[in-house]
Amino acid sequence: MNTKNWFTPLLAAGVFAGGLALTSCEDDFTEADAIAAQDSTLIALKRLENQQEKDLALQEDSLERIGAKVSYNVTVLDAGSDNSNARTEGEASAEGVTVTLVQGGQTYTGTTNAGGVATFADLRIGEASVTLEKADHTTVTYTTNLGDPNSDLAEDIAGTTVPIFPTTVATGASEISGKVWAELNLTNDMPEPAEGAIVRANISVGDALGAYGISTGSTKGQIKSISYSNFIIEATVDAEGNYTMVVPNGNADNGDGLFDYGAVDFDFLPFEADQTLVVEQGDSLAVVTRRTLFDPNQSASSVDLVPSVSVEIAAPVNTASGFELGTKANRSLLSTYSAINLVSGGSGYAADDEIIFAEDADGNQAGVVVGTVDGSGKILSLKDLNAFSFGLQAFNDDITVTGTSAIYDAEPAVASTSGSGTGASFDLRFQTTYKVFITNRGSGYFNVPTVTGTAMDYSGSSLISVVDNDLNNSSYGTDLSDRWFDDATIIDGSIVPTGSDADTIFTTGALASAPTVEVMAPEVRTAVVDFNDLKNNRITNSGEITNIFLSDDGEGYTAAPAVTIKGLGSMGTGATAIATISSNGTISGIVVTNGGSGFVRNINNTNDKTAAFTAAQLNASSSMSTSNIKPGAKAINQNYNYGTGRSE
Repeated sequence: MNTKNWFTPLLAAGVFAGGLALTSCEDDFTEADAIAAQDSTLIALKRLENQQEKDLALQEDSLERIGAKVSYNVTVLDAGSDNSNARTEGEASAEGVTVTLVQGGQTYTGTTNAGGVATFADLRIGEASVTLEKADHTTVTYTTNLGDPNSDLAEDIAGTTVPIFPTTVATGASEISGKVWAELNLTNDMPEPAEGAIVRANISVGDALGAYGISTGSTKGQIKSISYSNFIIEATVDAEGNYTMVVPNGNADNGDGLFDYGAVDFDFLPFEADQTLVVEQGDSLAVVTRRTLFDPNQSASSVDLVPSVSVEIAAPVNTASGFELGTKANRSLLSTYSAINLVSGGSGYAADDEIIFAEDADGNQAGVVVGTVDGSGKILSLKDLNAFSFGLQAFNDDITVTGTSAIYDAEPAVASTSGSGTGASFDLRFQTTYKVFITNRGSGYFNVPTVTGTAMDYSGSSLISVVDNDLNNSSYGTDLSDRWFDDATIIDGSIVPTGSDADTIFTTGALASAPTVEVMAPEVRTAVVDFNDLKNNRITNSGEITNIFLSDDGEGYTAAPAVTIKGLGSMGTGATAIATISSNGTISGIVVTNGGSGFVRNINNTNDKTAAFTAAQLNASSSMSTSNIKPGAKAINQNYNYGTGRSE
């Protein structure tokens, strides 16, 4: 490269300009001003000269590193077709491609000729970056090495062949279209459009180059790295389930398209959507909506195998009421259930003093006798006294007193003492049994209602509360439930005693207080249909219901309940049935009066709703078959079903 020294003429020009200034503006422009102007011009010229020297040194250094000059040819293959038919004539030269080459900070531009070639005659050995651009085609950028840096050649030749691919159907791309579904509503017969799902086509650069026998590498003229625009194409499925995309295509060496060569992969990307189906909810079936992931890479979740019929049996109406109970204490000897303990010994007592309790209803009395006392007359112990009609255990000295006359139904108080002592106190832990008897027989009962009870009782010397939540059940093991309803039965809806003791239906164990009993509302329980039996055995292939059986007969029915049969998901109609009840308030049977039509055994099964035992889940379709799609081909219907998806 030649360079010129512009410094001398520019300097002369600056001096000349300064002289003009001096001669034309004598009155205003001083000599000092002229010298300053001249210095400024000299500085500017020096900077320009320095920059030119730097640029020249940079270029000379670059040429020195690159070495020999290189003539480089870029041959561009047009992989598409200029008509809408599939190409069969093989690759063609791409004329009119803009080729931009960058090397050593320099940019060179050329255009391919009729043979698809652009030549750059004055390059240097080393790496170059090349971009190829043509309307309606993929843009390509690649890097390559132009010759061997260690070569002794003064000149070298290099070349690279690169295909470009059409991006419109008119120039040879392929239009792919189709429908995409997902099982968004399992209760009907048809899949729904997978609106919003993404369809993606991905062209492998390596496979696309391989279709033309082109390999990558780092030797002279080989492609080191390369990227194509429009090699990843996406389309969104619309509300009707349709998608359309235009995918670059081209003929391989054997005349097949890139699709046949395996260079194009199609993917249906995962998406989420609401799904409607029938599930078991407790003792019934219901149509529900759940969020579901539709992912071709995951197996579908299991789906409930349920029939398309909902059978509802009305709940029993509680008409039973009025049954009431009362309690009454039985009279008992103090020695039978009760115990006594000395709490405070008082003073002034003497041995053998008598401490007498109040009379019972018959005028009999029980009492205790002082055993030993200290010097102040404080009672230290109690002892027996056969002369009294009582029997008590003195806890402090384990003395048992016998006698069977005085019987009490409540704790007696101390009535008197035979001596002059005062202040002694005693803990009489009184206990007796209680009768539980009917005060109102009630009406409308089919079963004995649950009765709960609470009372006070002793555990050792401690007074505690005992609770029995079911006096009909002896498993509670408290003194409240020593006996249960052996002496009662139900006649015409009323609970009547059957024992020998008037209205008494049971007697408690020994308690420290009268029990409180509460009659609970009668238990009622709605009958439940056996849906598995219904699905497996009771729906014909023609859609009729033949029988309905129960998994739970219910409880508390006083009249036959209504039976309502509904088809789920618009599958089934017209079926009717009636219920019958037994004498104990349960459902004894369901009689189908009209089998209806259109019912199915497995409503969630999208393949065969009559198959009761076939899994209802459906996996996504296998990958699309895209073979034999030629360049320029159009309206290739590629359909896809995401299946039933995954809800877990």
